[in-house]
Amino acid sequence: MKRFSLLLLACFFTTLLFADSGFGLVNSYAKEKRRPSGFDKTKLFVGGGLGGGSIQGGYIFSVTPSVGYQFTDRFHAGFNLGYFYSKQEIPYVDGSYEKFKTRVISTSLFARFFPLDVVFIQATPELNFSTQKYEEYYALANRKTSETYKNVVPAILVGGGYAQRLGSNSYMMISIMYDVLQNPNSPYYRQPIFGGGLALGLFGG
Repeated sequence: MKRFSLLLLACFFTTLLFADSGFGLVNSYAKEKRRPSGFDKTKLFVGGGLGGGSIQGGYIFSVTPSVGYQFTDRFHAGFNLGYFYSKQEIPYVDGSYEKFKTRVISTSLFARFFPLDVVFIQATPELNFSTQKYEEYYALANRKTSETYKNVVPAILVGGGYAQRLGSNSYMMISIMYDVLQNPNSPYYRQPIFGGGLALGLFGG
């Protein structure tokens, strides 16, 4: 299980996007007039990210769409979906090998607060639906074994990061999170989670 946890860390989830509306990412942003109470479509934001790369004997791939709402200048909340896939084969000198395949679909909520202009803190309760397949081949015995594991694993990620405006309606973010539940089957077990992304408001300011 630890191997699968380490694989998931390379590209997993948090590429979330911000609305524009001046929530304090830089000191110089233009403050807007107070809008009437109620739903305001200009406070909606969407996001998403693609990730991938090579690992020893294989590759990883992830995609993470998200949608959220800016409730105040400094408090945002929303919903994330995520998909992760990894494949790895580890050969040995005698011709034996181990193969790992992992698929994870995640659903999560997030709440993000900006106590400072460029600093945020965040909490993300999450459910991970994972399917993990392990295959091992013993060359000397000419024998192959395989096992498949399916788990529903909760996680609560807490942490924070840095956000910076890139333009009138775009932002970037970097973050570090930690799973406080520490379920042994969690993709985040005993590991920090690094993330980042770009940002665009859905309907502009």
